[in-house]
Amino acid sequence: IANFHLFMAALAVYFHRFMNHEDIVIGMPVHNRSSKIFRDMVGMFVSTIPLRIEFRENWTFDDLVAYVKKELWESLKHQSFPYNHLVKALKDTDIDASGFLDVQLIELPGANHEDMGKRAFYNFQYNITQLSIYLNQQNTKDVTELEIAVDYHIDIFEEREVDFFFKRLFIILEQAIKEPGKPISQLSLLEESEYRELTHDLNRTEAPFPAEKTLHRLFEEQAAKNPVNIALEYEGQTVTYRELKELTDHLAAKLLDAGITPG
Repeated sequence: IANFHLFMAALAVYFHRFMNHEDIVIGMPVHNRSSKIFRDMVGMFVSTIPLRIEFRENWTFDDLVAYVKKELWESLKHQSFPYNHLVKALKDTDIDASGFLDVQLIELPGANHEDMGKRAFYNFQYNITQLSIYLNQQNTKDVTELEIAVDYHIDIFEEREVDFFFKRLFIILEQAIKEPGKPISQLSLLEESEYRELTHDLNRTEAPFPAEKTLHRLFEEQAAKNPVNIALEYEGQTVTYRELKELTDHLAAKLLDAGITPG
């Protein structure tokens, strides 16, 4: 499995989980020189093909990577179909093609280090997508390095949002590599420290309870301290602590008159 397949799958998982979408489309530029006549011809033939990923119930990350690999191969068979013709065809069928490819993943093997980084742009003429991610694999004698760069539309994203996105993407990748057979629905978007803070640190509701006082005594203290605060509310009707204490005192007196005593 190539790094490109892993990143494409992780990218799809992020949008699937973060946006709760079952149908994801990610763009992929292609050189569009599949036939010999174009390989030997000078010119610019680059096009963009959409990869559609329809998530299925109980998929594992392994299942998704296998699906991505297969769909990419099938999509490459149609790389000569112009992207602008595809958008026009969608419009002709009353399908809104705006935002059709808001994200694209691009592989740049052997690119210069100076070309990699994080760049913001303003004009959509520079790029057809709002967010472009570049993968650059550098192979040396002793180690293989994978560099990642991103172009993003500054009118849509702030730098901190792009940083947030990559942080979640790497969290997904780390889990998927460790446990590729784990269901996608169980992949977390949180670090362990973030999960612990949300589920434990911010959820601590314990409070000291005076063991020497009974529950009704605590209620009486609350009624004396905040007599006009609302104690009960039901179907538009409210009862204050003072009113509730008066009602319970009245009920207690009736029970005593009937011979009902504590214990």
